[in-house]
Amino acid sequence: MRKLPLLLMIVVVAVSGIAVMRTPVAHAQGGALPLNEWVEGTLTADSYEHTYTVTLTAGDIVLIEMYPALGTYDADPALKLSDSAGTLLVEDDDTVGLGAVIVFEAPADGDYTLLATRALGADGSSIGDYILRASQITPMTVGSTTQTTIYSDDTLNYPSVSVLKPDTDVTWAITLTQVPGPDLYANFILQGGEDEFGFQTTLFDLDSTAGLTSATLNVNLTGGQIYLLLVQKAFFSFGLETTEVPVTITIGEAAQ
Repeated sequence: MRKLPLLLMIVVVAVSGIAVMRTPVAHAQGGALPLNEWVEGTLTADSYEHTYTVTLTAGDIVLIEMYPALGTYDADPALKLSDSAGTLLVEDDDTVGLGAVIVFEAPADGDYTLLATRALGADGSSIGDYILRASQITPMTVGSTTQTTIYSDDTLNYPSVSVLKPDTDVTWAITLTQVPGPDLYANFILQGGEDEFGFQTTLFDLDSTAGLTSATLNVNLTGGQIYLLLVQKAFFSFGLETTEVPVTITIGEAAQ
């Protein structure tokens, strides 16, 4: 992963800052990518990259997600976004496991070129079906609440990603609520910024949450920085008895 100059940030959800999984509505191997709709495609040895066009307005904040098809682990997606002049603006191939996720603030009106491909491109080897979506979002802020569900059936499960972008340096209280089963529970991760080596900084990572029904974390955030709040099925969570776990995330002011 590399950092590129512009007011953008590679990160790890969309209308209120969260992307909820929806059934893909169209099969595509490139072309115009409509906002806020899932499309699906297939990467093969001979067709390992597909070129899409995304039309944006200056100031739009867009979340772009590419994952292996539901319930599969064959494709290892990668994304590259360029402007109309062909200048690479941002890229990602590993924000969410095998998924690729970009959050981008458009600096100007126009058509942007999105290359949906695989990790290592021509030198890679992964093939398989994928799903792709570009969503226009509003980042979560104080007073925002969003809900998602963790399923035992992996064909229904993809991470829910919330975007935070405070205007100034703040301390926000992030409240995480779930109704866990004995064998099915969520993993909560907050990422934002990069360390000296260019890797994403993790502010918290709560994975063993089997006994957790609610927690409030006071988190110091930097103004103008984009953060990803990720909710997914925990690694050692199998759902042998419980089939689904509702999850709620609320953003508030930290108590003084």
